[in-house]
Amino acid sequence: MTRRRSAWAAAYHYPKGASMRNIKVIVSDLDRTLLRTDKSVSAYTLDVLRRTREKGLKFVAATARAEMGFRILDLSCDAAIVFNGALLLLDSREPERFTIDAATADGIIRTILKLDPNAEIVVETVDISRANFDPRRFWPNMIYEPHDFAAPLPAPVYKILLPLDRFSKVEELEPLLPQGTHSVICEDTFAMILSESASKLNAFKRLCELWDVPLEQTVMFGDDLNDVELMRAAGVSVAVANAGDEAKAAATERCASNDDDGVARWIEENLLS
Repeated sequence: MTRRRSAWAAAYHYPKGASMRNIKVIVSDLDRTLLRTDKSVSAYTLDVLRRTREKGLKFVAATARAEMGFRILDLSCDAAIVFNGALLLLDSREPERFTIDAATADGIIRTILKLDPNAEIVVETVDISRANFDPRRFWPNMIYEPHDFAAPLPAPVYKILLPLDRFSKVEELEPLLPQGTHSVICEDTFAMILSESASKLNAFKRLCELWDVPLEQTVMFGDDLNDVELMRAAGVSVAVANAGDEAKAAATERCASNDDDGVARWIEENLLS
C-alpha cells in the first residue's frame, strides 16, 4: 500500500545535497524514536524494516540502551550501536568497544561520592551493570548487581549513569571528569559518562568506513540531545514530532511521532515508494 507523503515530511527538505536515490544506510535511535512510548515496536514498523533490508538498504539501531536492552527487542538490523556508542555490534565481525578503564572509572566515582555521598550511580561494565541503589525505578528491566563502589571495579566500563538531580547540565559535570572522558545528558533523566571515543557519531563513522559508505548517503532519525551530533553529520536527518528542540533544530526533515510510527512512515514514503 502506498501512503501519502505526510505534512511533516512535505514541509522539510534536505538542503545538504543528499539524494533519496543515493541513500544506502538508515540509522535510528530507539526509545522515543523508533519505539512507541510503551517501548513496543508496531507490526507495521517491523514490516517496513523487513522490506527496507530486502531492497538492499542497511538498517542500524543506535541507542543508549545496554546490549541486553537492545537484544530483547529482536529487531532486524545489519548492525547496532549500543551504550550510546561504547559498543558496536556487527554480525560478521568481533564487537568493537570504546570503554573507560576500571581505574579511571573508580576515580570518577570517588570524586562524585566525595561531593555527594548519597549520589545514585549505575556503572555498566563489560560483564554486568552495578548500582548503589535500585535502578529499576528508571529502567524496569535492568539486570544489575548491588555495589557500594567501595571495592575497585573488576572490568572496563561502557558508561556511568547518574540520575539528574545534582548534575542537571553537562557544564556542571565536565569539570569533574578526567581527560579522555565526556558526559552526555539523555532523555532529561540522566547523565552518561563515557570514553571520549564513545559516541553514536564515532561508532557510525566507523561502521560507514567498514561498509565504504559516505555519510552523505545516510539518513538518521532521532529525538534527543545524544542524537544531535549524528543528525548533523548524516546526509539526511529526520526528527520525530515528539523530539526535543535541539533535535528538531538539527534535522533537515521531520516525521510523525514515535507513537504514530513516524520513522517507518517516512521510510516507506521516501525510500520504498
